Amino acid sequence: MNRVYPPVRGASGRVLRDLARSFAREGWQVTVITTGPKAMSERDGAVRVIRVKGAEKPSGALGYLWIWMKLLWTALRLPKTHLVVTLTDPPFLAIVGRILQFFKRNHHIHWCQDLYPDVFSALGIKFPEFIMRFLKNRVRAAMKRADKVIVIGRCMARHLNYDGFDPKQITVIPNWVDSELVQFSQDDDCEPVHITTPESYRS
Repeated sequence: MNRVYPPVRGASGRVLRDLARSFAREGWQVTVITTGPKAMSERDGAVRVIRVKGAEKPSGALGYLWIWMKLLWTALRLPKTHLVVTLTDPPFLAIVGRILQFFKRNHHIHWCQDLYPDVFSALGIKFPEFIMRFLKNRVRAAMKRADKVIVIGRCMARHLNYDGFDPKQITVIPNWVDSELVQFSQDDDCEPVHITTPESYRS
């Protein structure tokens, strides 16, 4: 579950598509709930994609909240699944995962691309302190109830450890390069690349 999924632009959507296709190749029945210019259901190979209508660039907090609610409602109406994977666009999707986990008794993995509401200050978004504290408490509680939290870096893992997470619950998996955007040359005639490190000057 994520707000963006190709062809809608967004880095998190690209890695989600890679994951969804990988699950499908392993024999899983995969459904992605996302947004698009209109509500529809389509296929991305073996992956079923359900799109709720949503702006590519939502206007303000209310726009994101509306999409959040539509994603939750769509997921609640689907048959029970074995596993739900939530990302972090829109913010606080971990809470959606926890709601589904509670009502449908499925497993929940939260794939944490960003830490909300912590990142709001870096984005220049300001809320009163009591609202920030309330939001952080709610989303951290939902994340702690997840079966697994995937983070994209060790700094994020340490941040969650400081917040009282069990280190065994957290797995670090950095985002990978998009092979459709980056093509590596195998031309033997290319100029060699020399990497200089401090050790080079000692030799």
